[in-house]
Amino acid sequence: MSAAPKPSPVDRDNPWPGLAPFTEEQSSLFFGRNGEAHELCQRVERKLLSILFGQSGLGKSSLLQAGVFPRLRAAGYCPVYFRLDHNVSAAPPAEQLKALVRRATADAGAWTRPGVAVEGETLWEFFHHRDDRLRAADGRFLTPVLVLDQFEELFTLGAAADDTRARAQAFLAELADLVENRPPSALEARLEAGTADVEAFDFTRGDYRILLSLREDYLPHLEGLKAAMPSLMQNRQRLARLAGVQALDAVSKPAPGLVADEVARAIVAFVSGRSDLESAEVEPALLSLVCRELNFRRIASGAPVIEASLLEGSRATILVEFYERALSDQPAAVRVFIEEELLTESGHRENVALERAQKRLAEAGADPAGLDALVDRRLLRIEERLDVRRLELTHDVLCGVVQASRDARHEREREAATARQLRGANRALWRARWAAAMLVGLLVAVWLDLHGMSERALRRQAQDLNAVITGFRGYYSTNVVSRVLASPGSTKVVHNYADIPGAIPIPATLSLELGRVVSEHQANIAYRFVSDVPFRGRAPHQLDEFETGALKSLRENPNQELVRVTRTMLSDQVRLITPVVMTAACVKCHNSHPDSLKRDWKVGDVRGIQEVVINQPIAKNLLGFRYLTIYAIFAAVFGFGLIAVQRHQAAAEEGEAAARPAARRGR
Repeated sequence: MSAAPKPSPVDRDNPWPGLAPFTEEQSSLFFGRNGEAHELCQRVERKLLSILFGQSGLGKSSLLQAGVFPRLRAAGYCPVYFRLDHNVSAAPPAEQLKALVRRATADAGAWTRPGVAVEGETLWEFFHHRDDRLRAADGRFLTPVLVLDQFEELFTLGAAADDTRARAQAFLAELADLVENRPPSALEARLEAGTADVEAFDFTRGDYRILLSLREDYLPHLEGLKAAMPSLMQNRQRLARLAGVQALDAVSKPAPGLVADEVARAIVAFVSGRSDLESAEVEPALLSLVCRELNFRRIASGAPVIEASLLEGSRATILVEFYERALSDQPAAVRVFIEEELLTESGHRENVALERAQKRLAEAGADPAGLDALVDRRLLRIEERLDVRRLELTHDVLCGVVQASRDARHEREREAATARQLRGANRALWRARWAAAMLVGLLVAVWLDLHGMSERALRRQAQDLNAVITGFRGYYSTNVVSRVLASPGSTKVVHNYADIPGAIPIPATLSLELGRVVSEHQANIAYRFVSDVPFRGRAPHQLDEFETGALKSLRENPNQELVRVTRTMLSDQVRLITPVVMTAACVKCHNSHPDSLKRDWKVGDVRGIQEVVINQPIAKNLLGFRYLTIYAIFAAVFGFGLIAVQRHQAAAEEGEAAARPAARRGR
């Protein structure tokens, strides 16, 4: 961004001060106001009080300092230019004026009775001491001209508070006495009381002049003073915009040869918005700004003169550069206020009450004093309308620049908002994904817990069933079979007991029978009692790899039980294998049985295995946690639905963001 405007030399190579006023030292560069300057000098010469008024931005200060002051000096006048300091910490306005008169007249000459003025006396007394006149070094008597520029500040800054209002009213009372050449009532009272010397004052003197300059919209305030100052209504000059010919002089005459006539005409047409020179009306401040900006471009390019190509090439940017430099040291809130409040939606100038503008900026965190800087830089101006100070852009030609800046800012804000929305959508999508992941994790954890619970329950169930059957078989072998065998009779203990009346099953057959009964009543439970050494004539048992490995492992270490857990998505299975260990009764029977294929069994040998197989569908576990299951299902549906919505929104926003650049290119 360009740096904020800084003072730069005004000379023949750079003869336009931009939006700053011309000074008296720059009078040789000031053109286009000869008629107005001549008329105002005549008014000053004829009347004690003269009034110059005009709209803001018409160059009143430039006319006074660069146009009128040199002429007045040549005619034997001593201009004293000043603006009052309305700060309550400053000296009273009348004392400020007298101090400035002393300094200004000291440069022009000397008073014939130095030291006669005393502190605290009124303005009328200060200028009416008998025989106290201002004399130049060459002996000529000079007439002081008090030039109060921006006189409207007495009605604005001077009336801003009670204390400043009292100071302003006191000054206006003294000024009225001076303008009307009317001895102050306090002096007359002293004269009547004999406490003042009547010979000390010249009551007929009028060798001073007063020139007030103010904005046109403050004339009603000025007329409110006419009762005390009737002369306010007599000698006025209105300053208008530059006519086309005047504007042409202001462009081409300050530095002859720097701007060709046709280029000067093009500049005037650009500023006025009219191609017809005769009908053109130009604001001097804006014309000076355009010329200064063009000259900056000329100097930067190294060109000896301002050419038409410079104007053409900068027509779209010259005001942009001014606008950006004016705002370069201001907070963003000031730009936003100007672009939103001082320009209508259709791109026309709008005005707002100054008080409202200051309040808006304060609410936005910006210093309202920044408006003063922008008024000084002629980006903004203040107008008085129906007793309300209103703020607006200096010129309509700035509207296009401000609107373009506003549109560009709106586009940046839309893009930033879109980016924030996309970031928000992505964050929401990631949050949804994380939520879904956590939900899935919860479901997995619940699933694993259910499997773990199922496994532990099935293990206990298998162990309990195995213990029951083993215990029953042991009891049957010891307390039934052994007693029968110990007391021979008609009861036989055989494996095919069903075929022999009065026979009972051997323990192994009983175990098989019990397992079959359990399986018939519990569909999810299977029981096997198998051996790799069956009796002769019986079908061999088919052992799978787990059973074969278990049998081998148990013969090496019978003091263990082997478990295999098999899981699927829908069910769990637990297989529990324990050894069938030969007891003394078993050894006696098997070693002596005619169908036994092995006759060397010993107590403690593992003849086979007893296996309990339990299957558990996971659905049964879920039904045991019906409320948790319902919650998990609902949460899963909600979570995945949320992800789907977030993905849809993110895709839609990405599509809109991608479509905007294409739409702008299409426009």
